[in-house]
Amino acid sequence: MIQFTFTSVDLREESGARWLAMDYVEQTRGDCERTFRYDSSVPGFTPQTRSTALRSDAQAGFAPVLHRRVAWKLPESLPESDALALRDLLAKERIGKPIALAPGEEYPLIKIVVPGGGSLVTTVGVKLQEPAASSAGAPALKSAASTELWAPDLAPGEKPNAYAILQEASGLANQGQYEEALQRHLWYHHHALEFQPSQVGVRLSFALMQWLELAKRYPKAKDALVEIRDQTAREFSEDGSSSSSFTELCFINKALKEDYATVELFKSMQTRNPKLARRCYRVVEDLLVETGEYALCAGFIPDPRERFGQIRARREQTLEAARDPKAGSPLLLKDSQRVFIKETRALVEILVGIGRKEEAEEIRDQALAVLNEPELQTAVDDAEMHVRSVKARLEPK
Repeated sequence: MIQFTFTSVDLREESGARWLAMDYVEQTRGDCERTFRYDSSVPGFTPQTRSTALRSDAQAGFAPVLHRRVAWKLPESLPESDALALRDLLAKERIGKPIALAPGEEYPLIKIVVPGGGSLVTTVGVKLQEPAASSAGAPALKSAASTELWAPDLAPGEKPNAYAILQEASGLANQGQYEEALQRHLWYHHHALEFQPSQVGVRLSFALMQWLELAKRYPKAKDALVEIRDQTAREFSEDGSSSSSFTELCFINKALKEDYATVELFKSMQTRNPKLARRCYRVVEDLLVETGEYALCAGFIPDPRERFGQIRARREQTLEAARDPKAGSPLLLKDSQRVFIKETRALVEILVGIGRKEEAEEIRDQALAVLNEPELQTAVDDAEMHVRSVKARLEPK
């Protein structure tokens, strides 16, 4: 069952539209969830409902209390005097009077005839939560930890500031409001790119780091991220056509310190969808080298000399951009050097790992002719050392 207690009712004007808002407390027993239904027969009017939530501490016998607000948009054809009368009637009949509903039950909140034609009817109800699908059925639904219970309270037409919501999550965590912080992270992860595509880098780096910091103090946050990872992996395994989904899984696994799951997923992808594996290889190459999957890497590098030529060409393109007085910067110059060294060392180690040391030395010498740096000078020796350590780690004890 769910018990609803309405605590206030208000009439609001937002961007020329009138909204009727009601605050209420919701307490839940069992696996059920609330529903709101808004029906209208007013010509030319499309009913809209908005809701927000804030979770408080648990009370005996109940789950944590949810302080919520639900708002219904009213049609322009409803006179202000009628809207005020409706507000006063709801305040008199609904505030402070608990309503307990079992799954399948509904309770009418508003019933009003609109002058000029049509009517408005709103109800609150309860339904059972849908169970997770069996292994033979559709993908399992998100469980409690990763369920979104919060959304920003926006005026009609207003767009949320995704980065501000991420910052709000940090502030709430610092105040000890961990569930509220988790809800901001969930909203940001699922919706940030809808409103701010520029958050694509932050979403899979800084935001995940911040999320895992919250998880150190609030274990449910880690449970939620694991659920999202598992759901994404199930969807990827079923459809297997999105390199962006694979990239997301890589970053989440890295944040969770479960890189082994990424390696296994990539191996499976190579068998099921070689074309997609080729598109995704560069995303996972560093991890494959780190874990000693040299033969697997070599399969995606048919011509090491050509691959080094691409590495060198990318460096030259970056240097050219860095020299542009309008767009260039010292950071771009430094980044071009870092990437060139990193990608060359990875190529050298792959060649050493599959027993082609002479080719590795040739690549190293070509790289030194471009950039004479200590990390390139020792690339072959460092690769041999890492290959030996990987083999020792994999040998049966």
